Amino acid sequence: MPVITDDGLVGRVVGTSPHFSIVQILFNKDMRISVKNRRSRVDGILTYDGANNLTIRNIMKSSDVAEGDVFITSEYSNFYPPGIPVAVVNSTGNLDNLFLKVSVTPLVNFSQLEEVFILKVVPNKERQELEKIYFNK
Repeated sequence: MPVITDDGLVGRVVGTSPHFSIVQILFNKDMRISVKNRRSRVDGILTYDGANNLTIRNIMKSSDVAEGDVFITSEYSNFYPPGIPVAVVNSTGNLDNLFLKVSVTPLVNFSQLEEVFILKVVPNKERQELEKIYFNK
């Protein structure tokens, strides 16, 4: 289930017990989140490099992404509902001949995080079964 604050996405619950939950936050090397630019609707994948840097990958060099743009969760995720604010663009640059390097800052201030909300989101079973057939061969 997604974990959020008033400001935006924190992460998702990955384990529970009767009295505790484990949350995988944005600053986790195994985290991959499908995101969309709120202004230009450009899609990408939010990742963490393990060295305090969040970046958005798979954005074509010709895409319309600018400093100050906000990225939100996209409709392509089975873990997060679309439209949750995630991060704001710090800078853009050329990663290589095809893709942009987009550096972002999370909208949530993790150093002052005290209380969160857990969204009860049930994954779509039909979609999960279809994805198993085509992607988990």
